[in-house]
Amino acid sequence: MRAARDVSAAAALLVALAATGCGNAATGTGGATGGAMTGAVTAAGMPLGGDGLPPGHPGMGMGMGAGGTGGAGALPPGHPGMGGGDGTDPHAPGAMGGAGMDMGGGGPPPDLVWTVPEGWVVKPPSSKMRIAEFALPKSGADPEDGTLAVFWFGGSGGGVDANVGRWLGQFTQPDGRATKDVAKIETRTVGAYKVTVVDVSGTFNAEMMPGSGVATTKPGWRMLGAVVEAPEGSYFVKASGPAKTMELWKSAFDAFISSLKPAAI
Repeated sequence: MRAARDVSAAAALLVALAATGCGNAATGTGGATGGAMTGAVTAAGMPLGGDGLPPGHPGMGMGMGAGGTGGAGALPPGHPGMGGGDGTDPHAPGAMGGAGMDMGGGGPPPDLVWTVPEGWVVKPPSSKMRIAEFALPKSGADPEDGTLAVFWFGGSGGGVDANVGRWLGQFTQPDGRATKDVAKIETRTVGAYKVTVVDVSGTFNAEMMPGSGVATTKPGWRMLGAVVEAPEGSYFVKASGPAKTMELWKSAFDAFISSLKPAAI
């Protein structure tokens, strides 16, 4: 009789969990990999899958998707909002409303949102240090797409001068000049943020994926970088690719930087 009561109690608990939308990944994941396309788009122009995520984005799991198999997709009472809806990237750090997800170098999500330029392709971040990643489609006969990543290192990551110096050190000039003599460096104010922007071209000589141990040489390369100084620690935006492709997306990069703001605003 005791076993029967235990089984009944477990069943009641499972029913209660399902009612609150906190089911397991098998019943609440949804996700762009399993849900039907709704045809909806964000204000920034990103197509959404059946759970409100862009196509190819991994499902959020644990009943958090907006269109999983659990029905209408309402969040449990008291659940933090999922962000977006105002033209900002709903998958930006901080747009999770303090959900406590580890999207940076450790600790709580950073407090930053942005507007995604039309034409950029959202990619799943390829490392924990990348809180967002995009492909910038190539221009004409360029051999490959450009990329842009937003980094946050848990509030660390070094100062502005150290990072700018490291970026410049990844380039050499065909005519032998010092890269610092040809790079463009400027400081902007974006809302409450001080932003240092770097524009450098030449031959790229460094690891494409930091820490990989595999060095890469890319002639005719261009990098657009930004150090965003914020109270919670600096964010680092780094876009790079073939020179013509980066020229194609230069104005979009500037618009992206200008759109940065705290999630609460």
